[in-house]
Amino acid sequence: MTHHKHHKHEDPPPPPCPPPPLDPCAPPCPDSPPPPIVIVEPPPPLPLDPCVPPPPVIVYPPPPPPLDHCAPPPPIIVHPPPPPPPHHHHHHDYYYHHHHHHHH
Repeated sequence: MTHHKHHKHEDPPPPPCPPPPLDPCAPPCPDSPPPPIVIVEPPPPLPLDPCVPPPPVIVYPPPPPPLDHCAPPPPIIVHPPPPPPPHHHHHHDYYYHHHHHHHH
């Protein structure tokens, strides 16, 4: 029995893919880089037209009128404290003991 040198059958490498035909309608090669993505920035806001007045700003409620420095300030009424009740302690006892003995 003779030993063949090609004891392992090796398949030849597969041939490279043939280049695609130059067909303008063919899709681009997937290995080609994708086209750059153009990011469209949002347009800047339009500058204010100096000839157009800005819209009026309505603030509710309306602010109070400014104080008239020529008018006197309103008088501040301070209520006087009530006078303290008189302490007629002995008189109260006298009144109670001598005038509350009427039995009706």
